[in-house]
Amino acid sequence: MDEILKKYRWQSRGYDADRPAFVFPRIILGPANYLNSSFMNACNITHIMNCAEDQVCPPVAKSIVGSKYKCINAIDHPLYPILERHYSEFEKAMDGFLRDP
Repeated sequence: MDEILKKYRWQSRGYDADRPAFVFPRIILGPANYLNSSFMNACNITHIMNCAEDQVCPPVAKSIVGSKYKCINAIDHPLYPILERHYSEFEKAMDGFLRDP
């Protein structure tokens, strides 16, 4: 999987330096440090899929989206095989989020 993703990461400066990516209408990828009320309101964020550990998501972000928050509790480390271990859980939650605007 790393070989497939490598071609997309060549410009990355790391999760803490890269800005959120608007990868698809209604889907933004980015680090939790952007999840403040100003950014969330400006981007109309209504759901959060936390692909890291629960404690990395700011409490204010969780309170804004309420029950539209899902955490898969993957280890937040660049070498962790997140897709291999959590893709089915991620896919199920994303399908649900995309059906619930």
